[in-house]
Amino acid sequence: MKQLTYFSRILIGFIFIASGFIKLIDPIGFSYKLEEYFSPGIFNLPPLVDFALALAIFLAIYEILLGWMLLLGMSRNFTLFNLFIFIIFFSALTFYSAYFDKVTDCGCFGDVLKLRPWEYFAKDILILFFILCLIGGRIYIKPYFSKSFRKIALLFFLVGSLFITYHGINHLPLIDFRPYAVGKSIPNQMKSAEELGLKSPQYQNVYTLKNQKDKRLIIVSDKEYIAQKLWENSDWQIQSDKTQRRKIKNGYEPLIDNFLLEENGNNVTEKILSQPISIWVIDANPEKIDQKGLNAVQGQFNSWKEIGLSPLWFSSTKPEDSIEIPWISADATLLKTIIRSDPGIVLLKKGRIIKKWHWRDAPGKGELRELIKR
Repeated sequence: MKQLTYFSRILIGFIFIASGFIKLIDPIGFSYKLEEYFSPGIFNLPPLVDFALALAIFLAIYEILLGWMLLLGMSRNFTLFNLFIFIIFFSALTFYSAYFDKVTDCGCFGDVLKLRPWEYFAKDILILFFILCLIGGRIYIKPYFSKSFRKIALLFFLVGSLFITYHGINHLPLIDFRPYAVGKSIPNQMKSAEELGLKSPQYQNVYTLKNQKDKRLIIVSDKEYIAQKLWENSDWQIQSDKTQRRKIKNGYEPLIDNFLLEENGNNVTEKILSQPISIWVIDANPEKIDQKGLNAVQGQFNSWKEIGLSPLWFSSTKPEDSIEIPWISADATLLKTIIRSDPGIVLLKKGRIIKKWHWRDAPGKGELRELIKR
């Protein structure tokens, strides 16, 4: 039991620290995931949407501190109790997501690790097992270092976490795990398996049928449905709201899909991504755009034009008349994924992202001139 407790302590400590750190790097991205849970189609808690960012920061920092408290051996009973409550809550959440097929990605590991809903739930159950091992062997959890050192260390981790959060919100995430990170080519990541000469994944539709006489439910694949000619039997009716599309064989999938840019109703995706150099101003949420950010970005338009750059304005709805640059229409979720700033600025060369800026760091013509020369 002693060895199992020691192993569990190391494993759970690092899992909680890593999971919290990944969320903390991109607190705005984690808040988007919480907003999804609070939406009418899931838990229907619209009042909590305004607190999504604060809650995202709290949960991420709390997760990190619990991990360090476990590793340092601080407040043993308090730490174990909170670890248990934490994992019970997220186990219930991932079970709900998987069973009702509501949220396909819980955001547990941000953009670093993507699992299927039932895999997230299985992961939480495995973590719960090791936490129960810790509870059972808690007498073997001894503190390391002196009491004063542990307090200083925890304070250091708290201050470090707050700095990471501050940077992620007021500038951009310190590390970008998304397909739109600096150096990534959007066109290359849009290529299909066929274009790359790779095998694509295979899917099948799964139907839930209800017997109109005895009310029985059966689940069949599309192949079984066709083979058994169930459409010819009027006793069985497909429950369309329960139809699922399941992956039955892995294969290459483009990292970027559904990437669509439109101008005046015309698809201009290829045209824009093939430009030798372009600078985008991204407004993911026109209704809540930061006015200071809007002014900061607009103040740079003329200087950008002086060095031959023609900025484009990207948003899901037509911007106000004061925006005197071409408007490109794009999905709001796509724009939120590209950059965690509203407005945000992206410089590209033939679809490859050269650099991104938060509006607080809006580049002048000198910085842009140097980047263009490279």
